[in-house]
Amino acid sequence: MKKIIFLSLLGLSLAVAPALSAQASSSALHSFSLSQSSFTFYYVQGGGLPTNQSMTFTNITDTSIPFNININNQPKWLNESYNTSQMMAEPNVPNGLGAAVDPAGLAPEVYSTAIFLTGNFSESPLFIPITLSVSAAGTALPANVTHPDGTNVKSVDGTVYRISGGARYPYTSAGAFLSYGYNSWADVQIANAADMALSIPTCTKSGTDTQQPCYIVPRDGSLINDNGTIYIITDNYRIGFATAPVFINLGYSFTDALPGDTSFLTALAPLNTDQMAHPSGTVINDNGTICVIASPFRTGTGSSNKKCFSSLADMNSWGIRNYEILPANNFDRQLPMGGVVPARTATSMMNP
Repeated sequence: MKKIIFLSLLGLSLAVAPALSAQASSSALHSFSLSQSSFTFYYVQGGGLPTNQSMTFTNITDTSIPFNININNQPKWLNESYNTSQMMAEPNVPNGLGAAVDPAGLAPEVYSTAIFLTGNFSESPLFIPITLSVSAAGTALPANVTHPDGTNVKSVDGTVYRISGGARYPYTSAGAFLSYGYNSWADVQIANAADMALSIPTCTKSGTDTQQPCYIVPRDGSLINDNGTIYIITDNYRIGFATAPVFINLGYSFTDALPGDTSFLTALAPLNTDQMAHPSGTVINDNGTICVIASPFRTGTGSSNKKCFSSLADMNSWGIRNYEILPANNFDRQLPMGGVVPARTATSMMNP
């Protein structure tokens, strides 16, 4: 079995087989077939980071081809280091080449560079352009380019969607959108034709066999006021409170509930006691340590635990607001520790 070597280009990844013997590497010229000829990235300031891209190049001859990767005047927005050792592409074996960019801090402009594959083959040097187009906030992307994963976009009818994994997921209310403290109306981009061409996936309503669009559920642990009834959202369910004292004794405040729609969620039996650990998703302060109650569904252990933030910066990356942090009760303190909550990234799950 041949060993596969992965070469990192900080977003550029190349998988190739090891060099063969000198005898197998002839001086004849050879050719590659490319799945695409370039990389093009678009970024709107304040929007989601451009999604990583990939392509393949294949040695279409019957002889192994030695080659090197070079990037002239390498820009900081692409990468800081890459493998310059000679590599070998075997006949008819697709090799993956990926690219990623980091436009943080860049002014609106079009930036460009290129990857060069050099070696003893007919196209050498093989030129693969990389273009990064940075636009000011509020600028629409080209109609045929979808916004990156994690971007919130608004259609002409006012519906806000989150782009993720080649699909669009609708929020059902402003409360659902704002329940994620890292969301901001100022960062919502204008949906274009490519965004609106993405499908809206279908999901099974929790606890039922009912199929419905995959609506974005308000953040786990958030309070939603749905036409006068306050629910806490947990594990894709909505749970009411049997009495006002139960609600208050658990540390919640009526003024903290966001108005929103929960009709697409299955309702569980109302909470009728305060002698319990807080529902999953609740953020608690345990003697100065800020933690999130994690549900049995996410712990994989069949019981709840608590995961804590190791720094204020990590907590702030999730948009946790001060009023959402409740004093831990004795039941919370008895939950086992389940690790730490890492800082949020563009590819993180929506809930901490």
